Amino acid sequence: MKQETFTDFDAFRASNAQVEGQWLINGGTDWLWRTESLAVGSCQMVRCYSHTGLITEGVESNGCYQFYVPFGSGAWRNNGVGFNEDEVLIVEPGAEHCQTTNTAEGFHGFFVPKPLLALDPETRGQQARCSYTVKDQRRLSNRFREMYAGLLAAVAENPGIESSPAARLVEAELWSMLEPLLRLHLSAEESGPSRGRPRVSRRKIVERSQVMLEEFDGEPIHVSELAKNAGVSLPTLEKAFNDYFHIGPRQYLRIRQLHKVRRELLVSAPDETTVSDVLTRWGVWEFGRFSGRYKLQFGELPSETLRRRSQTRLTSVT
Repeated sequence: MKQETFTDFDAFRASNAQVEGQWLINGGTDWLWRTESLAVGSCQMVRCYSHTGLITEGVESNGCYQFYVPFGSGAWRNNGVGFNEDEVLIVEPGAEHCQTTNTAEGFHGFFVPKPLLALDPETRGQQARCSYTVKDQRRLSNRFREMYAGLLAAVAENPGIESSPAARLVEAELWSMLEPLLRLHLSAEESGPSRGRPRVSRRKIVERSQVMLEEFDGEPIHVSELAKNAGVSLPTLEKAFNDYFHIGPRQYLRIRQLHKVRRELLVSAPDETTVSDVLTRWGVWEFGRFSGRYKLQFGELPSETLRRRSQTRLTSVT
């Protein structure tokens, strides 16, 4: 069993190598993240808890199916759809996703290699890989929690259990529990598309916005530019972002701006760069107000981040 506690956001983000994409803090002042992982044969069971809200968006590992059961009720959203502790979120190998919570929250996760499950996304022809929730699974989600708690207790008593034949049996039980969920979703897909969708779907609005943000990764973006690029009005953009991220596009862009500024300050030399230079490059002109938001998010002023970088460099030199 592996247990880790992080007080540095970048270190926590780097520990989640199964997700290729970006992680953002969405509110909260208590910088603490905890993860636990258990090896079960070729599968992995994890438990993660965040003391802040989070936004994660990107592409999941192409090598495994991922199943998530949250701790709480309705705090999580996946691609704009809320899910709770009685539902199971499934992320197929290589699927694009956007998962968010705006409160301190946690989840149980189960990573199952593709070859273990009979249904492979390639068997669906040209259909895109996706992530989705399977509802009304209270008994199954409770069983997940029981299995994890039981294994945790067993490992504490006998650390060798993770590499024992018992782990293989747990792996087989996981497979038998999870594979039917994939079949449930496939059956629902075959029943045909739903009616009454908007002309521009929420997913498409968010996808167009993400493409623009990636294209202009090193530049500040205004909310009106996002709306124009997505081909929708500001209220429609607002609704799509609230559904996907728990926050509107303006707040999303402010969070993006905070993280971009911080990352640049962390790699800048104080004798070559000033805080105002960095802020200006990221479209900040109200320095005092921005510094207040920055300290609320990261626990220090922009100038302190820049000085900390300088102190780290001096320490490494000496």
